[in-house]
Amino acid sequence: MNNSSISDSRAVVAMLCSMFLIFSGCTTTQTAHPGSPAAGDSSLNLGDDVMVVLKDGRELKLTVIEWTGEELVGRDQADMSHTFSSQDISQLDVTRYSPVKTTLLVLALSGIVLAALTASAYGAMWSGPIL
Repeated sequence: MNNSSISDSRAVVAMLCSMFLIFSGCTTTQTAHPGSPAAGDSSLNLGDDVMVVLKDGRELKLTVIEWTGEELVGRDQADMSHTFSSQDISQLDVTRYSPVKTTLLVLALSGIVLAALTASAYGAMWSGPIL
């Protein structure tokens, strides 16, 4: 394997790791238990992605269409609408996009890439014998 293919492989691995970090840093998941006193603190918004765990054990991934505090209306991936009373829900896992985390992560990764490129260029410039 020559140096060019090694650096190409490293670039691909770095890109894949960066993509993983960016996409994992874009969201946050919060858990709410409807009916508990703290449930009012974590309000649902139109368009939030939620994992609904029902008291009978069923789990559904939904996008919130409406939340009244007593009733959740959501749409699943098959575009079917579901309505649940808050009394039937044992847990809600709310996944939200986090623009602040994403921005910080992109800036940090950009700095790392810039530092790596600078070090690489500097190393290539001084790769000959030092007199």
